[in-house]
Amino acid sequence: MSDFRLGSNSSSNQTPGRCDAVVSHRDRDRGPVRLPMRNAGSFVESFNRIYRRVGLELRSIMTTSCDVLRQKKCVPCEGGVPTIQPDQAAAMMEAVPEWTLDDSAKMISRKINAGNFVKAVALIDRIAELAESEGHHPDLHLTGYRNLRIDLTTHAIGGLSENDFIVAAKVDALIG
Repeated sequence: MSDFRLGSNSSSNQTPGRCDAVVSHRDRDRGPVRLPMRNAGSFVESFNRIYRRVGLELRSIMTTSCDVLRQKKCVPCEGGVPTIQPDQAAAMMEAVPEWTLDDSAKMISRKINAGNFVKAVALIDRIAELAESEGHHPDLHLTGYRNLRIDLTTHAIGGLSENDFIVAAKVDALIG
């Protein structure tokens, strides 16, 4: 079996930030597979459920850069959208290295020492403006008068979505 692609040749499958996977046959990687971003996690699960018995396995990897995330706009999420799978979330963390992924892979966080209370509140205001413009709002925690913790999760789906990583990348740009 040589390298192959699943899905169409549409421009959405050719853009950076796509969800890719590697297909393996009997524990040997055989090549990259391009997947549609929408429902990629459930596609991988279904593929593996069906084809594992003949020795095929699909492992998804996320190749998203911080610059790609910063150029995106959050899309409204009212539920029904699958959460980002833990392996995808771990791979996406490379785009936002200042953030940490919680043990359940349902939230990302960043801690910042703003220096003093006035700077911390000013940063909260700037993050609030960004969150309003994106329509995706983090939980902000100010403690010890200067320590800010930013938590991102998509409440409507009870886990992480691409919106969380978009806002994280934009917060990083805001902080500098």
